[in-house]
Amino acid sequence: MDTDQKVVLIVRQTRGMSEGKREGSLDDLRVQQVGHRDGRRSYIIRDVANGAVHARADRYLASFDEGTQRTYAYHLVDHLRWLASTGYAEDTVRFEDLRR
Repeated sequence: MDTDQKVVLIVRQTRGMSEGKREGSLDDLRVQQVGHRDGRRSYIIRDVANGAVHARADRYLASFDEGTQRTYAYHLVDHLRWLASTGYAEDTVRFEDLRR
């Protein structure tokens, strides 16, 4: 087996998430801690509605160390939820759109 294969250890809820979840709700995005065989930990963003890892965020987070990944993952999940709540798409949002 590949030594870099990810093994799920802990699923953590992000701040302010409710226990009751609606289909297609913004609460479907979660930060998940992942443990590696060598003891390292990393963080991913998972869409719990379909079980998929957010690929774009995963590629971005992979270049950072554990502490930075954790911090950035929580910020990214907040940003992705904001995009969904405002109707913007992550590949078409502009800087002008980000001004709140």
